Amino acid sequence: MSLKMFEGDEEQVCLSFQHPGKNSSFCESTTFVEVEENVFIFADLVPLVPWIPHFFLWAVAPLYLICFLSPGKTTSHIGKLGKMKMSNTLFMATVSAVQLTRVNNVKIMLNSLTGHYCCYWARLASLMLTTKLTSNERQRGTHYLFPLFVFWTLMLVSDSMSFFQDVSSELYLRDPFTFVLSACCVIGALIQFVISSLPDSRVPAPDAHPEELTSLLGKLTLNWITGIIWRGYRNGLKEEDVPRMAAHDRCQTLSPAFEKTWNKEVAVLQSRQGTEIEQTDAFREGKCQKEVQSPKVNLLKVLLNRFGFEYLTYQSIKLFFELTMFVEPLLMGCLLKHFQHRDTEPAWKGYAIVMGLFASSLISSTGHSRVWTSVDRLSKNIKSSLKMAVYKKALSARNEGKRDITTGEIVTLVADDCEKLVNASNIVFLILATPVQVSVALYMLYQQLGMGAFVGLAIMLSLIPLNAWVGKKLKKFEKEKSDTKDKRIKIMNEVLNGIKVLKLYAWEKSFLKKVMSSRDQEVSLHKKMCLIHAGIDFMFCTIPFMVRVGGFMTFVCLGGYLDPSTAFVTTSLFAILNKPFSIMAIIIPEFVQASDALTKLNKFLNLEDIPEDIVKKTSVCEESITIKDGVFTWDRSSSKNCIKNINVNIPTGQLVAIVGMVGSGKSSLLSAMLGEMEKVEGDVTVTDSTAYVPQEAWILNTSLKENVVFGSGYDTEKYNKVVDACALRDDFKLMSSGDKTLIGEKGINLSGGQKQRVSLARAVYADAGIYLLDDPLSAVDAHVGKHIFDQVIGPRGMLKGKTRVLVTHGVHWLPYVDSILVMKDGQIYESGTYKQLLEQNGVFSQFVQQVTLTGKNECESNRSTSDEGETVFNQDDKPSDKTEGILKTEEVESCSNKMENEVKDTEEETVEDDEEETQVGTLGMKVYMDYLKAFGFKYCIMCMVMFGLHMYFNESKDHLMAKWSDDDLLSNRLLAETQEYTDRTWNYLSSFTMYGVAEVLLSFGFISLVLCRGCEAAQHHHNKLLLNILRSPMSFFDLTPTGRIINRFSKDIGSVDGLGGCLRGYIASVGWLSVCFCMVLYSTPSIIPYMVPVTVVYLAMQRVFIANLRQLRRYRQKSRSPVFVHLNETLNGTDSVRAYGVGERFISKMEDKLENLMKFEMSEHWFHAWFRMRMTVLCSAVTLISGLLLLWDTSISPGRAGVVLMYATNFMHCLGWVMHHSCHTETELISLERVVDYSNKPTEASWETEEENKAELSLSTQWPESGDLVLDNYQTRYREGLDLVLKGVTCHIKSGEKVGIVGRTGAGKSSLTVSVFRLVEAAAGNITLDGKHIAPVGLHDLRSKLSILPQDPVIFGGSLRMNLDPFGEKTSEELWEALKHSHLKTFVEGLPDQLDHECGEGGKNLSMGQRQLVCLARTLLRQSPVLVLDEATAGVDMETDELIQKTIRSEFRSCTVLTIAHRLNTVMDYDRIMVLDQGKIKEFDAPQKLLADQTSAFYSMAKDANLV
Repeated sequence: MSLKMFEGDEEQVCLSFQHPGKNSSFCESTTFVEVEENVFIFADLVPLVPWIPHFFLWAVAPLYLICFLSPGKTTSHIGKLGKMKMSNTLFMATVSAVQLTRVNNVKIMLNSLTGHYCCYWARLASLMLTTKLTSNERQRGTHYLFPLFVFWTLMLVSDSMSFFQDVSSELYLRDPFTFVLSACCVIGALIQFVISSLPDSRVPAPDAHPEELTSLLGKLTLNWITGIIWRGYRNGLKEEDVPRMAAHDRCQTLSPAFEKTWNKEVAVLQSRQGTEIEQTDAFREGKCQKEVQSPKVNLLKVLLNRFGFEYLTYQSIKLFFELTMFVEPLLMGCLLKHFQHRDTEPAWKGYAIVMGLFASSLISSTGHSRVWTSVDRLSKNIKSSLKMAVYKKALSARNEGKRDITTGEIVTLVADDCEKLVNASNIVFLILATPVQVSVALYMLYQQLGMGAFVGLAIMLSLIPLNAWVGKKLKKFEKEKSDTKDKRIKIMNEVLNGIKVLKLYAWEKSFLKKVMSSRDQEVSLHKKMCLIHAGIDFMFCTIPFMVRVGGFMTFVCLGGYLDPSTAFVTTSLFAILNKPFSIMAIIIPEFVQASDALTKLNKFLNLEDIPEDIVKKTSVCEESITIKDGVFTWDRSSSKNCIKNINVNIPTGQLVAIVGMVGSGKSSLLSAMLGEMEKVEGDVTVTDSTAYVPQEAWILNTSLKENVVFGSGYDTEKYNKVVDACALRDDFKLMSSGDKTLIGEKGINLSGGQKQRVSLARAVYADAGIYLLDDPLSAVDAHVGKHIFDQVIGPRGMLKGKTRVLVTHGVHWLPYVDSILVMKDGQIYESGTYKQLLEQNGVFSQFVQQVTLTGKNECESNRSTSDEGETVFNQDDKPSDKTEGILKTEEVESCSNKMENEVKDTEEETVEDDEEETQVGTLGMKVYMDYLKAFGFKYCIMCMVMFGLHMYFNESKDHLMAKWSDDDLLSNRLLAETQEYTDRTWNYLSSFTMYGVAEVLLSFGFISLVLCRGCEAAQHHHNKLLLNILRSPMSFFDLTPTGRIINRFSKDIGSVDGLGGCLRGYIASVGWLSVCFCMVLYSTPSIIPYMVPVTVVYLAMQRVFIANLRQLRRYRQKSRSPVFVHLNETLNGTDSVRAYGVGERFISKMEDKLENLMKFEMSEHWFHAWFRMRMTVLCSAVTLISGLLLLWDTSISPGRAGVVLMYATNFMHCLGWVMHHSCHTETELISLERVVDYSNKPTEASWETEEENKAELSLSTQWPESGDLVLDNYQTRYREGLDLVLKGVTCHIKSGEKVGIVGRTGAGKSSLTVSVFRLVEAAAGNITLDGKHIAPVGLHDLRSKLSILPQDPVIFGGSLRMNLDPFGEKTSEELWEALKHSHLKTFVEGLPDQLDHECGEGGKNLSMGQRQLVCLARTLLRQSPVLVLDEATAGVDMETDELIQKTIRSEFRSCTVLTIAHRLNTVMDYDRIMVLDQGKIKEFDAPQKLLADQTSAFYSMAKDANLV
């Protein structure tokens, strides 16, 4: 600071001083007045400006320092820019210190200097703080701090203003040193601003996100996206063009942080309530029946703890930009007053106001855009965290907790409920500033209208009770709709999982009716909700109008005059006030949905995890598996224990078999060893890693090779040994791509035996210490089973020396195991060696004798052990040679040689054949026309007419206001007491009211019609999709994962449901934009030359943007399916995942797939932000041009100018809404495109016989009567482009004949049977049934007359009655008779609900044997002349097998029976045996004749099975 005495005509003191951010001369003389006149625009700001940067920095610094103190510091080497920052900051601090020293040297301290002295200290302190923050930048490894950038920007503006004032006051002449210091401050601030704007010079990380590599200005303007968008437009956006997730947005970062917050909340609750998750000592001792329940965590609280701070930070910034919205109406009022007094006011004032309008519009819109960009990113992070939390809980939760939660419901949690909760968080962010916004608006309205503003407030408050009622109703409907949708998706999931059985039984119509019925309920509820939504919209459109009318009426009644300034300022304020109320129509439904979603997510995430000590791990025990006094159950709330009194000690390296009747608890005992059951009492101890082969093979939707290796690391030698041992080598050779062949979901393109062998190979390759094998040999042929037992499980197999626990129904394996556990009624009744148990003459002995008496015991025929218990093979048998002979017959070798070259050609093939096809380019016109056709063209016209009238009344209302405010009579206040004045005022007011009433009524009608017709259109597309999916051929389901189809019925149909709302928004936004555009052009024709380039630029940018967004949305939809396919796979194999201990790997895989999805979602939000920001500049330019043109037009009236300004400012908002709705509508139409694509897939033949074929075939209602079946040179393939699987099969199966079909894997056995049902169509030749060609017969007319007992017993969720008779055609007596013959009557009679017993999802409430017997009862009810048995007894024990065979012999003795058999003894008494090989009939004769010929293939197979 400099102090100098000026001597002149008027001697006085003038203080010239320098202070932070303000370098000016303050003289208490006329000199200052002159300076003030020269720099009038800064005069009022000078005292305030220097403090603004410091206030800002010290306000935000604590928040950022807290962020820096959080974990995750990564010290980074300071780069060149960092050094420049530090050096320049020290330079500026030195300058400030010099300035402060000069102030201290002043001898005369005036009161006016105190504030400037403090400002110097504030500047110096701020510079020191920036040094600290810059240092923290380096610690965090980042270069850009937004607070510092804003601080340097504000500092540059402040110093520049002060420097300009110093130049204007010629300070360089009076005090050059102070002037130089002032210049140094400006230069220092400019350098810091430039440095902060430069990109980081350090070498980026290899996986760095593009945003991390750009400058801060590039981040603010999103310029880093420009290159991606232009490349995408020119060359088409490719998946690799889309940047991966930033490090802080990746699941690997988000999921552990969320889990840590959750666990911290659990710890807090435990501490507060004095509870622990672990079992109490009393429970361990059996003194209580239940564990102490762990505390229930509040998910909402966890989300607030995890994301609340960041959320509130963005909310604070948003509040600032919300308040800037009120600058526009104030400036508009000033401009209109300027128009009223333009003759007396300087011209520069108008230009300054217009520039202010432009700046405020640009700042407000840009600020909102950037804040919303950050909030969208935060929402995506919340979504990722929740989805990963649900996935992890699905892996770790107790089976007891998941008992009542279906797979479909868990999928819905991930697919829908997480989305609903996140959408609600965005809505909360939108409305948090509403109270402040409404308060400011009402205050400003009070300034304009006086008491009229309070009338409006009273109207708003009176509607609060109505809001509560509406919210309650919506919540009720939303819950019902959500439950109905869950039910529909659950049914669809079961339909798709059992689609083959549905087609074989011709049950599609029954399930079509069930799904449609559920969908009808859903649409009915959706329509009700649409009407309520229309009512909400009507209500919240009416509120601002009523407030406006009430305010104007009160204002006029109190003698107020509605001049242009008052009229249009209040209109702008009412528009701002309307914004929070207009979104209330969205808020209430979103809150209702979020509340339901939060409840379901909270309930699921609070499920108890499996305790870590439920199975103890130890390495010091001699026994591999020990169970002491074990009592286990599936449901702790039930008093019934599934297995009890379990005491097991299994020494290391032993082979132990578990046997017992159906439902005796064999599989449950394995589950107890795995820790899958609830432990009521006792201890379970294991000493090594486990591998598990479940009874129902769990197959992944990937290549055969990956299914076997299972992430363990590929070892060629080990892999080949496992493949050979599990008899998979020849299967690989028969497949087009060998072991690289992609396996469909749940192994749909593998046979039951192949699936089980792949599952076993996975376990063997895992090289675990303990193997738990749940009947893996039941689904394979006898000779293959013998090979596997010898090479894998048996004493000389690959697993010798390992601990093996084998559940088996094959008695013939038992002499060769080390010990046997006999289960009965959930207890171990006997245990010991095979010989010991026979000698005890107990339960086991009786069971063996029973099997022997029935002739089904293969054990006695091949027993060759000595008293010492030798192995199944004698030393002289040379089992390896014998096995080789089993598996490598001449025929197989021939096939292998033939396929060898093909395998070599396909060795390099990848397994990406399941990649979902993605459309490219614009949406086809067919998509639009399909929707409009379903919507109804006449309804489209009605909607547009109604909305046109709605806009007409709205515009009439605005023009009436302009006319009202310009009325010369009303502007003359001397006539205020006259009758004419009063009449005209009330005429304007009543007309205004009528226009408004008509407007809101038409709005209600328009919204109701659009939303309801949207429901009808969605229903049409859903039903069309459903019908087409059910009519699709099996080849479609072989290639398409269930998750991908479910995605169409859940997410895509949900998007189609919302297209009505999208159409409504699009019509409304385009209509209002057209009105604004036309009104601006009409009112100011001179703007046309300026609007042409603006329009061209807008259309060009929109074209570029939409092209990229459309393709991005396609990628996003495509990337959803792998997420849900993986989720479904995990849910179906949770026990296997936990048994193998690969949970972390599956979680990592889920993170990768979810990140791939979120990558596209995040990029979509970046693209939106990029376009929105550029549209903001264009719209602000329109406001600027309109304002300038109005200033140049001296003839325009204030009222008309107000209309133009109102439309010009609204143009920006309308353009934003058009952009939003056009993008949203087009991207949502991507879902419709996907639905339409699946709705037009090729289908099977017609279900019913066509009329022309009926006359030609002359089918009677009793056809077929005898079951005479003829195949004439029949050839078929599974789909176009594949090799023939049946190659000229010719045979005649006579009526009532029993034919056994045998052959090795890939011979064509199942292909022959499905051909009879026309699951595959003929490539050549034909099939005749009772003299009628089956090709022209309708599929249902054919399949309903045939019966099949499939290998996999498929049970659907629902009652037992529904599973037996889905069409409700049979009486209860007939159902009971069928149950009697299927040996289930006693069991069903013992159930509380009997025929109405709930079978559970996939029949989980029934054992495997009981499910097969239910399928037998279905077959009995059909009473068809042709019966096909497709390895029907593969998965059942010997007892159940005998029951089924006995029933078939008695109840189907007059039927034609075709049996695919892997147990040859079941077909030895058949009339004829058909031996298939490579799709051809090799032998077809009576079994006695075939066995008499020792060179026959059948003889060889029977010999391998020890039947001869």
